[in-house]
Amino acid sequence: MNHHVLLVSRLRIALVAFAQITVVYLCLIELSHAQTYPVLNTGYWVKEGPTRRLVDWIDDNRVLFVGGSYEGWDHNKINPTAIYVFDIHSKRISKLADGRSYCFKPTEIRYTLRTVPDGVVVRSIKRNSSEPDTEFIRTEAEIEAGSQKARARGYKNHPLYCDGYSPSELAGQNWERYHLIGLFPLLEGHGYLDLYGRHPNTNEPPFDTEPARWFPPDGGVPVDLPFPKRAIKAYLLEYSEWNNVYVLRGSGRLPPPHYEVTHRDQRWPKGEPFPVWLLGPQGSVERRTIPYATWIANYGRILPTRAGFLITRDINTRDAGLYLAGRGEPIRLVQGSTVGVTVSPDGCKVAVAITTDFGNRDGGLKIVSVCEGKGS
Repeated sequence: MNHHVLLVSRLRIALVAFAQITVVYLCLIELSHAQTYPVLNTGYWVKEGPTRRLVDWIDDNRVLFVGGSYEGWDHNKINPTAIYVFDIHSKRISKLADGRSYCFKPTEIRYTLRTVPDGVVVRSIKRNSSEPDTEFIRTEAEIEAGSQKARARGYKNHPLYCDGYSPSELAGQNWERYHLIGLFPLLEGHGYLDLYGRHPNTNEPPFDTEPARWFPPDGGVPVDLPFPKRAIKAYLLEYSEWNNVYVLRGSGRLPPPHYEVTHRDQRWPKGEPFPVWLLGPQGSVERRTIPYATWIANYGRILPTRAGFLITRDINTRDAGLYLAGRGEPIRLVQGSTVGVTVSPDGCKVAVAITTDFGNRDGGLKIVSVCEGKGS
């Protein structure tokens, strides 16, 4: 009996030692992954809220963001926000103006500098350009006239940047000719997408099998894309600046397009890779895949870099963070739920904002260099 107790005691000691070694090993793996790609912590938090754009690159060296300094920061209060620029070379942060939002376009970033009688002073920063910043005044009358014009012509907010568009005006004669019920506008000169279908119970072609279509900007004949409309979620569509492609993907909560639609088990099939399509501005399509993960149903944003796909895991769990899927399994670059992420114009640097929920002072704006390190 004593011999049996001794064996059990030694077994327990061995199991505890094994568990400790495992924890240390996993920590070393996490640390080595973090060291594979340099991560720079700016020491500033980034505002969370309904605004889509919180972080953007002005050029390859400057990041614009909305947030504030941790000095005087209190997670139990509403902290004042401002618009800042971080220079990755000098490591300096400059405050541009008090405010909560800015207007991003592919060629420029605008923000309100200050108010004046009967209007506002707006500053424009040219993107990827050596041109100096410019300022101009927008009067209240001009702002109201623009709003009335947009309402009268049925303008909607552009999903990719700060601007408005009229679906019927953009499609022209194709609106009626192809019985469009909606469209997704791409950047100027890149045409638009038809990702919208009618319910299968109607007499229209089934939404599950009808192909998505790309329309050229000249109003020409559309091109059928190699996936059904149901495979793509428009609200998840991204534009990748450095390689000039659009990232089209579905929701991880639905099975791949070739998976039987009527199958009772609508969870993502185990081991099945996640498909991503890269759409060129002239309608070309390249299919890529991301390795299967147990949390595949909770992929957040997916953006390409020169070192592989960036993936965000935004749910507040132990595996939350920013990942890079390159040549092997996804590597976690930064831990924590993300509230904003953007890739530099050269495709080598990533600006990511990590949540400050629950008083997380390890959150905030971080810069990751994905073209440096062992993994490049």
